[in-house]
Amino acid sequence: MTSDSKRNNEIAIAVKESLLFYIDMNVIIHSLFKFMSNPTSHKWHLMELDFGADYSDPNNWLNDLFYYLSQYNLLKWKNDEYLNLINSASKENNPCQLLPVRQQVVT
Repeated sequence: MTSDSKRNNEIAIAVKESLLFYIDMNVIIHSLFKFMSNPTSHKWHLMELDFGADYSDPNNWLNDLFYYLSQYNLLKWKNDEYLNLINSASKENNPCQLLPVRQQVVT
């Protein structure tokens, strides 16, 4: 699944061709806008996501992108352990104390 921009479409085609060449897997490319109109209509296996960080902090990806209530969490993924770790990290201001929590989040 990809957005309809020329760049993202070219990336999707390159991934499709690589998967076919290297592991003989045929991939069908779908438009992100089709998904947005009815997100529960299909079971997606791979999504190309074009997200840029606003600031240099892992929270920009871990919380803003994957938090279950985030507007960017298009698949509505939710995991209670992840949620507890993200919530505890949001209450900590000391970067040294945050590092172990963030390491748990990504493992």
